Amino acid sequence: MITGHQPHLLMDEQGRPPHRRAEIIEHLREISWLRQTFDRGFAYPIEQRFQSANELLTFIEEIKNTRPINEDDPVAEFNGILNSPEYKERDVILEFIIKAHRTFINAVNEGAAVNGMGGSGPNVDKSGFSVVSYFMLTPPKRSHPMVQWNLTTTVSKDLNTISDNCDFQDAMMQSRTYMVSEHERILSEYKELGIIRGKELLREMINQIKNEDQYS
Repeated sequence: MITGHQPHLLMDEQGRPPHRRAEIIEHLREISWLRQTFDRGFAYPIEQRFQSANELLTFIEEIKNTRPINEDDPVAEFNGILNSPEYKERDVILEFIIKAHRTFINAVNEGAAVNGMGGSGPNVDKSGFSVVSYFMLTPPKRSHPMVQWNLTTTVSKDLNTISDNCDFQDAMMQSRTYMVSEHERILSEYKELGIIRGKELLREMINQIKNEDQYS
């Protein structure tokens, strides 16, 4: 009724809720409290939306009594982004992915059974949608031979799925896709896959050592 457009889809192909799309945003540019109301009303997780008409009314009354966001104030805009439902939801998902990476890394150590792991991660990359871990494995008290591995896990722009890529030697094991809600399955499989990758790395290191011995 406010914009003259009916929202048929919660998220479009760019992952935008109805009130953040080009044909709508102009109608709401001067009404910050209404945009913030829509941010919550169109939140992807149902539990983050208004649960009753009274809750909606209370929210509107409270937000209209606060100082409006100055669109020319980068600090206010920045804080608005950080507090948006979409940003908070993605942050929760990325924290879980970091937890999954740590599970994978610990399992790699278990599978390799060599105290020579080093590297970096898990870290969120500059896209803000991926977590990357990059590591290397060496024999104890030596810098060579060195074998390396990496794992990248990405959440989709619509925050519905998680996909990963790891440099397994077996091409069939290099990538998987999960629903975001499959926490137990992801952690379980990451532990199993980490052990497999660790054993692969150890075999690769053994082959390099054997080749060095033959060369000498």
